[in-house]
Amino acid sequence: MKMLKSIQIVMNFKYSLLFFAFFFATIPSVSAQEWKLFKKNDSLDCRYFLTDHLKNIYIITHKNELLKYDSDGYFDSRFSFKKFGKIGYVDVTNPFKIILYYTDYQCIVLIDAALNPIKTVFLNDMGVANAATMAIGDAGHVWIYDSGVNMILRYSIDATGFKLSYKSTTLNQDLTGQKIGQMLIRENLIYINVPAKGVFVFDQFGKYIKTLDILNASGLQIIENQLFYKQNNQFCKFNLQTLAKSILNIPKDVSGDRYMQIQKGRLYAQRSTSIDVYDEK
Repeated sequence: MKMLKSIQIVMNFKYSLLFFAFFFATIPSVSAQEWKLFKKNDSLDCRYFLTDHLKNIYIITHKNELLKYDSDGYFDSRFSFKKFGKIGYVDVTNPFKIILYYTDYQCIVLIDAALNPIKTVFLNDMGVANAATMAIGDAGHVWIYDSGVNMILRYSIDATGFKLSYKSTTLNQDLTGQKIGQMLIRENLIYINVPAKGVFVFDQFGKYIKTLDILNASGLQIIENQLFYKQNNQFCKFNLQTLAKSILNIPKDVSGDRYMQIQKGRLYAQRSTSIDVYDEK
């Protein structure tokens, strides 16, 4: 009888340890990064900005120009093409083949690293009903989520222009009628941010895999299996392998409502007329 009680105590203790291990694993941790100011770019006309893996900064102005600053924070080049109105979306995943999307005209302009135009394509002429979001994939293809037909389209680029190389079947119906955010392509996986539902993950053929429980997120970036995003005025990261969430420390002089980007060892924060660049200590 004493032996049974001892076994029961040991088992209860074991399950208690498992419970606490699970409990604490589900609590978001705060990453311990510390930052020091590297450069402050002042007197900027900045509607929003993006960064690439080479640590270049791309500023979209209220005048619908694209300005590029190099990794040291100095002005590099400018792209100004106002014929198609407001720049609705920019993808700088590939810094040598940048997408600018003009929503009003359903028009894509591809530009190179020096911000020179490569191609101009009208999506309506290609049979796209409504390009809700798009991205350049690892192999240089342009991927478009067409919310008009709820499909993912993949286009290759050659000397003659864009050519449709793949069209998915109808996607998960939870996307229908939703406000669509960014699309990201990494390692043959497609991530579509639907702020009200989460981040939907598909394979390269548009087959639904799962939905990441990340609501009301913005400014998504994927860097080495880590998904970075803003949520409720906090800068967060989500490990795509372990599914662990954590909150990143930000510089004390940066408020949580600022738009931010991150690259390896560097943090960027937008203020009203400046972009502050921080290096990790």
